[in-house]
Amino acid sequence: MQQFTKPLIRTLSLAVCLAAAILPISGCFTRHNQKESHVKVNAPIKSATLDQLIAQVNDDAAHIQSINATVDIATDVSSSANKDEVKEYTEIRGYVLVRKPQMIRMIGLAPVIRNRIFDMVSDGETFHLSLPTRNKYIFGSNEVVHVSKNTFENMRPQHILDSVLVKEINPRDEIAVLEVGVDQFTDPVTKQQIYEQDYILDVIQRDLEGTWRLERKIYFSRTDLRVHKQVLFNKDGSVATSANYEDFKEYDGILFPSIIRIQRPQEGYTIQLAAVTVKLNTELGPDKFELTQPAGSQLVNMDEAQPEEVMEAKPNVPATQKPPAQKNKKK
Repeated sequence: MQQFTKPLIRTLSLAVCLAAAILPISGCFTRHNQKESHVKVNAPIKSATLDQLIAQVNDDAAHIQSINATVDIATDVSSSANKDEVKEYTEIRGYVLVRKPQMIRMIGLAPVIRNRIFDMVSDGETFHLSLPTRNKYIFGSNEVVHVSKNTFENMRPQHILDSVLVKEINPRDEIAVLEVGVDQFTDPVTKQQIYEQDYILDVIQRDLEGTWRLERKIYFSRTDLRVHKQVLFNKDGSVATSANYEDFKEYDGILFPSIIRIQRPQEGYTIQLAAVTVKLNTELGPDKFELTQPAGSQLVNMDEAQPEEVMEAKPNVPATQKPPAQKNKKK
């Protein structure tokens, strides 16, 4: 599994960069990646069948119904001009709450003083984002309506949720085929590029129009047969999200990655979540996913406003419309 350098994210969605703009000391710097030497893993490999791997994915998914985690958040943003140039932002503390099937909430705290710099919630269809230090309240659909040149304004909570949870393979509208391959990752100690044999489940999904397409690839390390990577695809076949899972630990009797790295190659950013504490399958009521607009904050509809309006609009403008109610659906 790839390990994160020390950057984690600052926000999960729009919040990430918007929050960075808020902090007077963002602590960002630029580093240049260097070419790394290549080595091969010589560890003994294990074998499994297609049915066994599908059963493992579905069994692991069934064992997790909710997540209540304290995390360190960091983000990398690649330069559009030079993909090898990466800006790393200051790591912050935050909270991630997940309740199946589609509820997620993420809160980011400012360094040292621990004030909230963003609070975001999504019900799988819409998202709500509060930015207290900018006196703004943003909402919109999980689908990007207006593509922005600002990387983080194209982020959505669903990107995080789809990465944190490896969902089950549904035989009603999904087919999985087995592929044997080799994955590469960076050794966290030696920084060498390592090649590791793996199994890959190619999950092909039938959409609402009845068309079959490659939805995702699930990678299993053959040294332990655990899922260490997942790649999700857009409808046009391009890579939407690549998620790496590292350093598995036992939480409440269940193995779960303590480091999750989420890459969005189309937008050029990486988010890392490093677990501080994790509680699985605790009761998370509807109130945990409720977010209301603070009085006097400016309301911004991302589906209607041009992206630059999110950052340019002046604060302290009262709302002229109400955001849609959050559904807080239970499974």
